[in-house]
Amino acid sequence: MDRASTEPRDSTIERLRVSPRLRIILMTSGILNVVMLGYISFGVIRNRDHAPVCVHVDASKEVAPEDALLGSSTNAEMVADFRYMSLDQLVSRLVDTRLVEDGYTQRDLALACLVAFHQFDLPKALLGQPQPSQQRQIVIGGQDGVPSVAIIVYPALNEDQFAAIARFANNERWPLTSLGLFRRLQLDTDKDDPTLAEAFYLTREFLAIEVLFNRKVHPPEKTKLLKLALSGDWSTLSRFCRLQQRQQDYSAARRQALLLDYLGNGVPVAAELLVETEAAFTAKKLDDMTVVRVLELLESPVSAAMEFAVDILTSPRGDIVWEAAAQALYRLSGDTPPEMMDHAAVVQQFAPGYAEAVAALAMGVKDEFDGDQQDKEVIHTVKRGDSLWKISREYKVKIDEIKKINNLHSDFLKPGCRLVIRSAAG
Repeated sequence: MDRASTEPRDSTIERLRVSPRLRIILMTSGILNVVMLGYISFGVIRNRDHAPVCVHVDASKEVAPEDALLGSSTNAEMVADFRYMSLDQLVSRLVDTRLVEDGYTQRDLALACLVAFHQFDLPKALLGQPQPSQQRQIVIGGQDGVPSVAIIVYPALNEDQFAAIARFANNERWPLTSLGLFRRLQLDTDKDDPTLAEAFYLTREFLAIEVLFNRKVHPPEKTKLLKLALSGDWSTLSRFCRLQQRQQDYSAARRQALLLDYLGNGVPVAAELLVETEAAFTAKKLDDMTVVRVLELLESPVSAAMEFAVDILTSPRGDIVWEAAAQALYRLSGDTPPEMMDHAAVVQQFAPGYAEAVAALAMGVKDEFDGDQQDKEVIHTVKRGDSLWKISREYKVKIDEIKKINNLHSDFLKPGCRLVIRSAAG
């Protein structure tokens, strides 16, 4: 009786003990559900609020090239933006794999612009890697008066190839072809950086010129040969290089032909090298108009230029060449030329030794001529004891000449007769 009444009471007490624990669990679960629902609702509301917002951009403010590219949607538009980027800016795009159009990424187009507009040396960059097996052409411009430009893109380059390209671009100081180095040097924007010229010295185009001139006993300095190469156009230099690769001609005639080629383009350093390395050829073998051209292009008052001008001034060439030589001498020496050019006066000023020698020679010729004239007028009156032998010794002429001139048929001379003597007697 007592045990039966006790068991229901114990069960009730046990249920009362469990209920507070259950309530705590339920309350905790409810709080977590509320927090999660609130977080999800906040995220939805935030995204919905930001999606339709339109930002007004002030067109008067300068827009960075990187921001402008975000609006490009075609390959042509992207290339038009890339075209005016610097070498370093394009190199930084070689890791950008964002798609643009037709399966091409920004790095594909950046590489194409590096090759087209900066003469990036792609074959050298891919040494040890497969060279591009495919090429495609993209044309930009051609509208609104803008000339069209065709660039080559390289599809299907893999990650290893792009890694090699980026590594080459970042490690090399001048990752350019010979043409790229040539154009960069012509711009003269990196004149304080000697590494650019040193890189060009290693190109086959410059080496072709250097080897040709190194055959001289005293070859010109590299800087002067570099100035020669940069003073012309690329076609002249590349054509010469190709010719040398085929013919291997290192003769003086080949060197002279190269300098005359540059001289025809009005290159002053070509004239300077002609008078320094080929002076005799230039003075003796070239026609008058080419010699005049050389004299007109001489700019530096180096000894070789002054000596060449003096040689031409004292040569037996025509007046037009003498005039050009005189003008060159006055220009190189910094003197003011006279209004009326007198050849003898110019020779006296710039070649006094030659003038004196010419004067002495002229005087000797005159004395000889006058002596000849005087000899014709010498009349010898035969005296008692004279003989042809004695007279010939006195006037230093041959007996046969005396007999021939005076129509004598024997050696007998009659005192008082007169003989015509042509001799150099004093």
